[in-house]
Amino acid sequence: RTHLGRSSVLARFLDPGREPEEDREGTSLSLVPVAGGAGAARAAPPADGGPPAEMRWLRTPAGWRSETVVRFPSGSMHAHLVVRTPSPLLLAVRSLLVLALALGVMEVLWALARTLCGEPLGLASSEWVWARTFRGRLTLALFVFFLIPMALFGATAYQALSREVVRTAAALAQRSLEQAASEARGQPLPELGEHVRADLLLYQNGVLVDAAPPEVVDLGLYNTWLPPRLFLDFATSEEVQQLQEQQLGGREYLIAYRRLSPPQVLAAPTPLASGEIARRQRELGNVVLLAVLLGAGLSVVLSLLVGRMLARPIDDLSRAAAAVGAGNLRVRLPERRGDEFGGLYRSFNQMVRRLRRTRAALVRETRRTEAVVAEAGTGVLALDPAGRVALINARAEQILGTRVEKGRLVPEDTSISAVVARAVREFRHSGAAELGDEVEVDGRVVRLRLRRLRNESGMGGAVVALEDITSEIRSARVLAWGEMARQVAHEIKNPLTPIKLSVQHLRRAFADQRPDFGEILDRNVEAILGEIDRLGEIARAFARFGAPDAAAGDLEPADLRRVVEETLALYRGTQDGIGYRVEIDPATPRAYTRVGELKEVLVNLLENARAAIPDGGEIRLSTTASGGGTWVMLDVEDTGEGIPPDLLPRIFEPQFSTRSSGTGLGLAIVRRLVESWGGEVTVDSTPGRGTTVHLRMRAEE
Repeated sequence: RTHLGRSSVLARFLDPGREPEEDREGTSLSLVPVAGGAGAARAAPPADGGPPAEMRWLRTPAGWRSETVVRFPSGSMHAHLVVRTPSPLLLAVRSLLVLALALGVMEVLWALARTLCGEPLGLASSEWVWARTFRGRLTLALFVFFLIPMALFGATAYQALSREVVRTAAALAQRSLEQAASEARGQPLPELGEHVRADLLLYQNGVLVDAAPPEVVDLGLYNTWLPPRLFLDFATSEEVQQLQEQQLGGREYLIAYRRLSPPQVLAAPTPLASGEIARRQRELGNVVLLAVLLGAGLSVVLSLLVGRMLARPIDDLSRAAAAVGAGNLRVRLPERRGDEFGGLYRSFNQMVRRLRRTRAALVRETRRTEAVVAEAGTGVLALDPAGRVALINARAEQILGTRVEKGRLVPEDTSISAVVARAVREFRHSGAAELGDEVEVDGRVVRLRLRRLRNESGMGGAVVALEDITSEIRSARVLAWGEMARQVAHEIKNPLTPIKLSVQHLRRAFADQRPDFGEILDRNVEAILGEIDRLGEIARAFARFGAPDAAAGDLEPADLRRVVEETLALYRGTQDGIGYRVEIDPATPRAYTRVGELKEVLVNLLENARAAIPDGGEIRLSTTASGGGTWVMLDVEDTGEGIPPDLLPRIFEPQFSTRSSGTGLGLAIVRRLVESWGGEVTVDSTPGRGTTVHLRMRAEE
């Protein structure tokens, strides 16, 4: 071949694996006739078929070009083979892309191997923890923040590159069509296509009638019909040129259409990825891809640096807080910062200073407490969660009678220490919050109180208080006997009053020579004898004072109306100016009580009411049922002076009295007796209007 023509579109369809010469990126071949002259003769190869002339390579801006002479039958020609090489910048770009690809493959293989070893995605557990920290989340957020603009830049650049490719192809196709339209008259279409170096298509009335080369019409490589929209546009409007993208033979084509004299339309298909256009597209694509990768790498670096910079104050604060938690209160953060962390650091330093002062005060208070505990009259032991002694004062060792070392369990050298050690073990395993007990060992009585301490984890030690109450119990017994003696004297005085009243009544009746003196004598003698019997019963009751309530005898149903009438029989014959009124329904159920004790209670209440009532007052006794008939209420109401509200809560205390005379044991005895029946006693009082005592007793079913 002595002529290098352009390859038609058939080359792309018949041999898709081999690119046409003009589409090749790296090389191009040209043949130029050798001009005559001696130099040409010397450069020409020998006629006898000897070795060809030497080939020389010259450096050009586009790459390398060969210089040699090839002999043809028609004459010698210069053969130039141009091998294009990328620029150093493009070589660097592609080298970096290859390096990034190799690193990416290595990273994928490494992650796969680590995943097979039990670490998902090749990340260790510590690295997953880092990703959940504030610094990790901040770094990832910054990475995404930096990466998104780079990704948008890459996408925008690639779209701009694609549009530039389309514009370039459109410009080439339109230029070819303009040149072909100007030279189309009288020239065959194949020669015209060879002249303008483009594949041309000719449509007549919307039908493909000719092509360059003409074989494409028979093979049906292009659309036989002009697209309807283009046909209508060319037929109905003043449109001269149109563009349309199509895919032919697996390649993207841009087809330019130009209207000739109606009804002819000339078309020129141009591949979008071929020749110089494809080369520039690939080069720009490589640059854009490298820019995106570098941007992603820069995003990682910037996100790490910025994340570290932003998280450093928080790390400093975290380390300082950990140091404070470990007990180092000398930590101080720099306060001379212009941002928000400056104020935070100042607040933290102020908090540490307050903690330091608080700890100093706590140490002083602890030492003071230890000094107080050491001198306390009560034995104190502090135990840790394991039951070992953490603190003990001298009084506790004195009560235990043995030496107790800190950091060890309570010894069991003496009988008392053995009892305390056993109580501590039982208390620790019981789970109770506190426990109190009194133990008597070797004639000594020790009061033992244990209280559990709770810490943040729910586990703590305990505090044990030991108190030797042997002398206290002895004193209490002496006081109890003294109180018993006062109560005996008070209770003996109560029957003496009715006896005195009965004797006075008899003396008055005898002096008045009353005709019913015999009846009065019998009634009063019977009352005196009854009170004498009650004195004996009181003596027997106090004889069993120290015994349980059950020792006083069983409860029995009592007729409240009869008991009240018998008690009031002694008071109605007196001339004290007090009216006694009984409002008890005969159908009132009987109450479980002890008749003698009930009379004693009524006498105490009546005496208190008489002492509080001025001349002309009244005492009323009434009953009501409550609790659905299970309880019966006996009320003793007077119209006396009443009790002040501030004294009302103390009226049941022993030795408390609102009068100058009396022992103050009456209401205390009343309360003790009523509660021994399983009932209760309450008092309502209004100063200036009177007082009502409510006796609530269980009713007979």
